[in-house]
Amino acid sequence: MSKRIISFLLCALLLLSVAGCGKDKPVSGNKKPSNTSQVGSDISSSEPDNTEETDSTDSKPNNSAVKTNTEIGDPLPDVSESNSKNFSYTVIRPKSSTTAVDELAKDLRSAIKKTFNATVKMTYDETVGSGYYEILIGATNRAESAEAKRQLESNRKNHRLDFIITVINEKICIYSGNEEMLQKAVSYFTESFCSSKKAWQRLNTKTRVIYEAPLISYNHKIAGKPLSSFRFVTPRAMEYIYGKEIQSITNHLSNNQGYDLTVTDERDTAVSSEIIVGDTSRAESKAVTASGDNWVIKETGGKLVIKGGNSLSLAAGIKELYSLIMAGEQSGKGLNIAKGFSKTGKYTPGKGDYRLVWNDEFNGSELNHYWWIDYNNEKYGLQENSSNVLGGKMYNLQTEATAVKNGSFEMYSWRDGKDFYSSKATTNYTMMFRYGIMEIRAKMPEAPGCVSIWLNCAGTGYGLGAEFDILENFGSVTSFAANLHKWGGGGNYHTSLDGDSVYRKTKQFAFVDKLDKNGTLSSDYHVYTLIWNEHQVIQAVDGEIFFTYEMRDSDDTFRLPYYLIFGGGVGSNNYGVAWKEGDPDRFTYSVDYVRIYQTDDPLSLIYRRDTGFPPNVPLPAEYVYH
Repeated sequence: MSKRIISFLLCALLLLSVAGCGKDKPVSGNKKPSNTSQVGSDISSSEPDNTEETDSTDSKPNNSAVKTNTEIGDPLPDVSESNSKNFSYTVIRPKSSTTAVDELAKDLRSAIKKTFNATVKMTYDETVGSGYYEILIGATNRAESAEAKRQLESNRKNHRLDFIITVINEKICIYSGNEEMLQKAVSYFTESFCSSKKAWQRLNTKTRVIYEAPLISYNHKIAGKPLSSFRFVTPRAMEYIYGKEIQSITNHLSNNQGYDLTVTDERDTAVSSEIIVGDTSRAESKAVTASGDNWVIKETGGKLVIKGGNSLSLAAGIKELYSLIMAGEQSGKGLNIAKGFSKTGKYTPGKGDYRLVWNDEFNGSELNHYWWIDYNNEKYGLQENSSNVLGGKMYNLQTEATAVKNGSFEMYSWRDGKDFYSSKATTNYTMMFRYGIMEIRAKMPEAPGCVSIWLNCAGTGYGLGAEFDILENFGSVTSFAANLHKWGGGGNYHTSLDGDSVYRKTKQFAFVDKLDKNGTLSSDYHVYTLIWNEHQVIQAVDGEIFFTYEMRDSDDTFRLPYYLIFGGGVGSNNYGVAWKEGDPDRFTYSVDYVRIYQTDDPLSLIYRRDTGFPPNVPLPAEYVYH
């Protein structure tokens, strides 16, 4: 059922339960609206099915309850007393609000503007001081938003899918800790209170509406302790290939049990209730081993450890935990992992499962030039058309300025007097692929070292050009940009997401280390992920998605096979952060591994130098490297 229908049903109930019910005359002056409270009102009489997983954020919830207070306060202002063309309230949302919330905030503003024929201001909480009359959407920096959050969380323990609309200090607060539910809350407020002057007059200084999502409670336990008291602990840089399985468990518990299991990494202080995933520094983790395609789930010391011999088998172990949770729910008894529990298994990919189709772990003593060669679309040596920040020369030494050390592929760039040197390596003509999951564990250089991870199909005989920028940091150690480019007409045609009003914002990644306020992308390794299929291009960092591009019918250039390129440089006068006196003279960009996973989807392609390329790809007579 659509979100609009859900919102309509919620609004219909609210009109029966919120202040002002049954009053035909508008409220004026200091007259207070009557408030008839209906607590725990059912929207639907259908019974929940305990054996099926439901997503309460995307479908109409069963037995939904709207709670309102019984106190009656003073009416809220509408148009300004000094100017009837200006509305008294300003719509405020956080700078970090999503595009969906922004659009709903605009709908709210438009509804008020239409109702009162007045100008309604809307802005971010960071760009304006705290005003007297504000409609606060989400977790703004206002104290009233924090108080609304506290009220919602204190209403009941499993509040994950609930929302609150409350008036605090004459500020209207709309809050939910869940993004989807916040969107519903904004729509709910708009249709309930902003559709007419009479609807607005139902608001008063004591208004408080809490929506409680329907939940099915199960007695899930690990070692005698409630599952809700546990948290996941992962390696420092979580991979998406198994992180998505953790997300499946946390989403299920959030959407059906109403509580969140926190996901943190091994640097966090240990607590007594942990589900430890993969190879971490925890003693319990080190005591459990798994090899190859095997996985193990073991209770030890009141904690649960899940290990796998590789990333795919680790993912399989996490999926098995999910299966145990679901089996417990289907039995009606809940999950019960007793002390001493141990279960093992082996990952055997079936239909639709992922397989590792290409990888380089860089465990040798030198770069494997069977796979990594110079990028032939760029000249080796002096770059005559490049502008140097110091007025000197720019040199691209390609793979010559690289090395394999301590299990990592290192790419170097440096300054020598007024000259700057860069490096580049590619799988052009050695490996190309289409669709799947690619994961790259890498460590950025210090600022202002510029690095790039990108895919390209130029020169491969398809007659079209396109480019996926997985990472382009422009010399920053705390941010980078993703992008998608199309090229054509010998370079005369070019488009990118920089010109898209929506994607130019969402493709930006800003790094925040929750456990180290001084942490940067150059202080440790991180996992950069591309999830690519016929319909979407998705990117993640350390297992968390930050960017999704929905492909259009006209995006066939993004459905071609691509090769991979790594680049590192510094010193440009017209690209990224400019080098200046006092900056380092030498920069190292390290890559721990590259892994590509694909399913048996017939649309997925992998072309390898050892197994052959399509006939339209003009392979070179020799593979060049320096």
